[in-house]
This record gives sequence, C-alpha cells and structure tokens, in this order.
Amino acid sequence: MQFSKFTNNLSIALSSIRANKWRAFITITIIAIGIAALISMLTAVEAMKTALVSSLGDIGSNKITITQQSNSSVSFGRRGRKNSTQNPEITYYEASLFKKNLKENAVVSYNFNVSGDAICKTALAETNPKTNITSVDENYLPISSLKIIEGRNFTNTEVEKGNAVAIIGAKLSSDLFVGSPIGKTISIENVEFKVVGIVKSPGTLFGNDNDDDVWVPFETAKSKFNVSNPVITIEINVNDVESIDKVKANAEGEFRSIRRLRVGEVNNFGIEKSDATTKVLVENLSVLTLVAIFIGMITLLGAAVALTNIMLVSVTERTKEIGIRKSLGATKKNIRSQFLIEAITICIIGGLIGVVLGLLLGNIVAILTDVGFIMPWFWVIVGLILCYLTGVFSGIFPANKAAKLDPIESLRYE
Repeated sequence: MQFSKFTNNLSIALSSIRANKWRAFITITIIAIGIAALISMLTAVEAMKTALVSSLGDIGSNKITITQQSNSSVSFGRRGRKNSTQNPEITYYEASLFKKNLKENAVVSYNFNVSGDAICKTALAETNPKTNITSVDENYLPISSLKIIEGRNFTNTEVEKGNAVAIIGAKLSSDLFVGSPIGKTISIENVEFKVVGIVKSPGTLFGNDNDDDVWVPFETAKSKFNVSNPVITIEINVNDVESIDKVKANAEGEFRSIRRLRVGEVNNFGIEKSDATTKVLVENLSVLTLVAIFIGMITLLGAAVALTNIMLVSVTERTKEIGIRKSLGATKKNIRSQFLIEAITICIIGGLIGVVLGLLLGNIVAILTDVGFIMPWFWVIVGLILCYLTGVFSGIFPANKAAKLDPIESLRYE
C-alpha cells in the first residue's frame, strides 16, 4: 500500500516536472553544476594522489630502510671505566632471513656498495675511476627509481649462485659500446661480466646520477671482489603508503627477533621510513579536497534556496489542484509527501547528471596522469545523499504550506 502511494506521488512529481520544464531545468542545472564541481574536483584529487604516491614511491618515498646504526653506545662500568660498543653490521644471513620472514604487503631488498671509484673496461674503451659498483638482489631494481630500458633484470638464480652478469647505466653503455651492449662483456678490476641489462634513471636526484653505475648480483660481488664484511642495507618498499607505520613496526619487531633482542633492550640497528615528502604533498591535496567540498556545499545551498522559492511558487500556482485533491480525500500527509517527493526527485535527477559530468571531467586528469579510470564511490554516494538532503531541506517548507491549505479556500482560489 505504501509503495503504491509512493509510486503515485512519484508519477505526479514527474508530471509536474514535465509541466514546468524550464523551471525544473534551471533547478536541475544548478544542482548538477554543484555536484559536478564536487565530484570532478574530488576525482581529480584522487587521480593526482594516486599518481603522486606512485611517482614518489619510485624515488623511495614509501620505503623503510634498515641499516647498521652509525652511533656507538657509550656506557661507564665499575670504577668509572668507559665502555664503548659498536652496533653490529647487518649480515647476509640476517638480511636473507628477514627477507624470507617479513609477512607484509611490501617487497624486501638488500644491497651493499662494492666500490665508488672502479674502472670499467672493454676491448676499445675504459672509464675514469669514478664508476660506482653496487651489489644487489633481484628486487633492488624493481623497487628503485631505475628503469630497465633494454635487456632484463637479474634472476633469483643469478643472485644466489653468483653468476658473472651485470646491469649498467645508459651513459656507461654509450661510453663503452657502439650499439647494444646486451650479451657483451665488460671488465671490472680484471673480472669479466656479461651485460644483461641497461637502466635509465630519472636523472640527477638528490645529487646522485645513476647513469654511470654498475649493478652486480649479491653473491657475485662477495666472491669476485673478496668482500668479507659488506655493509649491507635492507630496503622495504611498502605497496600502500598509508600502512607504512604498521609495516615499520612489524619490520622492527622482526629484525629485533632475528637479533634476539630482549624486551626493553634498545635497537642495535637503525630503521627509518622516508614517507615525509609523500605525506606533505598528500596533505596539500587534502586541502584541495576541502576546497572542493566547500564549493560543492555552497553551490548546493544556492540550489536549495532556488528550489525552495520555485516550490513555493508551484504551491501557489497549484492551490486549486490541492483543493481538488483534498476534496477527493487526500490527507495532509498525502499532500506533504507529494511536494516533498517532487523536490527530492528534482534534486536526485540533478545529482545523477552532476555525477556523470563530474566523473567525465575529473577523469581527464586521470587520463593525463596515466593512472586509469578513477571511480570515487565514497564521494559519489556522499554527493547523492547531499542531493537527497537538499531535496528534503528545500521541499519541507513548501510541502507543509501546501498541506496546511484550507480545501474550501483552495477550491475558490483563482
């Protein structure tokens, strides 16, 4: 019974909208502009945030780093004797065990610097003693800012077995080879390596240009260059920057367990996260979100005022119709529902049009930033709820005014 009353009132509301096309069109347009402004700006902000987090993730803004803590701990023993203890270096066993045991939505890699002044040679050319050699595992390049532009990454087998393969920077490739170096040989400190890949960095970043560097598998560096105590760094690339604090806490707990540190003992290693840049920029984008909400709310408020006035005019114009309906048995509740549903219907139609326009406009930014189609479901639902509330707010006063009209006076109204 209630459903049939609703459908009847909805049918009357749609008929009234069709009968007053221009009046309804103006109101629907105002509401659609408000919702379109809200959804388009929020969609664009989400697209920029996604692109930003992805880009900054490439340069290490969502990374956690575990290192040998550089500070020595100093204490005074009995008889005032000074004791100084240096924190232990991270061993290959600890790094590999940590990589195996950390169960998080993250990728773990470890590396160490072999040399910062090596000379690379081929049969026809050689570099100045400035080449940086870094020993890495198979996860290092995928989670860094370095992109393979030719060839391939190291395999897990090459890393574990210590194969004599190398990945070189693009500039180093052009300095040493004519044409593609893939499959060719370079010599580093009289050790020959087969080139399997070339990387191109984004350029000089924080004073570091990787285009002259060489990367070799972890075990290869240990065996070929006789590195006995490498200074290993562990890097954890967090897939979701929002969960970086949780991952950091779990990583710290896992490494403390590997080091067999008791509760209350201070860490004998360093652990830091590097998400500060991302957080600052995401916070700035949050300001844009507040601006979008403010603009949308102001526009909807204007639409609500306009719709209230239009509905009041509609009540006046349809006074005789209201009198006829009351004389045929319509109650105050029926009349109130009719005008309230009419106001809500106008707002929902405007809201749906605004959502479609907002998604189309906002996703222009998503297309330009190559992040794919963005569908901010939360804000779409919020926008439609705001439209509903706008309809209730705009229609309640005119609906009450229509419901309180005297049927006899309404029938005599000209």
